[in-house]
Amino acid sequence: MIMTVSSGIRGSRFLRCMVMAPQRVIYVGTFSKVLFPALRIGYVILPHRLQESWRKLRMHTDVQNVPFEQAALAEFLRARKFDRHIRSMRKVYGERRKVLLECLKSNFGSEWCAWGDVAGLHLVVQFPQMRFDDVFSAKCRKYGIRIASVEWYSLQKGKHIDKLLLGYGHLDVDEIREKIPFLRSVITGK
Repeated sequence: MIMTVSSGIRGSRFLRCMVMAPQRVIYVGTFSKVLFPALRIGYVILPHRLQESWRKLRMHTDVQNVPFEQAALAEFLRARKFDRHIRSMRKVYGERRKVLLECLKSNFGSEWCAWGDVAGLHLVVQFPQMRFDDVFSAKCRKYGIRIASVEWYSLQKGKHIDKLLLGYGHLDVDEIREKIPFLRSVITGK
C-alpha cells in the first residue's frame, strides 16, 4: 500500500502512517545500526491482531538471541540511556550530514541534487547527465573512496545511473572534507 501522508500530522513517516492506518502498518527495525553492528537484535512493531501469530512464527523459525544481550538491551532501554544515546548520535550524524552537503556544494556548485538528506547515514546524490558504472566505482577506490551507484540497488535498471549513494556514518568530518574533492576529481576528470 502506498500512502500520501498529510503534512498536518507531525512526527516520523512511520508514526504518520500508523495514525492514518494503524491496522495496516508494520515497522521492522534493528538496533545494530543505532548501537553497534555486532548486536543482532531487531524488532517489529505490528498491529495487535498480528502479534500472536507473529510470536508463534518467530518462536519456531528463528534462531533466538542470546538472553544476556537481550537483558542488557532491556536495561539500556529501561534506564532511558538509549534516548540519550540517540540524541547524542543525532548531533554527531547531523554535523556529518551538514559538512557533507556543504562540501558537495563547494565542490560541485549547483550541478547536483540531494535525496534523503533529512536524516539517516546515507545520502543519494544525483548528478544529471552523468553515468556511474563499475568503471567509475573502480576509479573511486583508487582514491580510497568506497562508493556505490544507486543503479546497483535498483530493480529497474537504467533509471538511476546518474545517482550515487554516499554513506557518511563511519566518516568523521575531516575525512568527508578530504574525500569529496577526490570524488570531484573522479567525476570531472580533473
